[in-house]
Amino acid sequence: MRATIGMVEAGLGYTAFSYAGIYEQVKAGTLAIVPFTPALHWTLAIVQRHSAASRALFEVKRCIEQQAHVLRSHGSFSQGRLL
Repeated sequence: MRATIGMVEAGLGYTAFSYAGIYEQVKAGTLAIVPFTPALHWTLAIVQRHSAASRALFEVKRCIEQQAHVLRSHGSFSQGRLL
């Protein structure tokens, strides 16, 4: 992903990323966004067996929730919902 972002920043093309992956570059002014119209929506699901709740999965879930809260506080995840 870093290589692709670097190529776009250098003016070598275009790409589509989730805003969550590039919001720091947009905030810094090194990338510009062009929203899709109508907006795209997707669902991220974490799936596990009932009998195997692992510490690793708990940490992944915690990191995703933490990042979602950061994005929401910056106003860039206003339509997002955590279930």
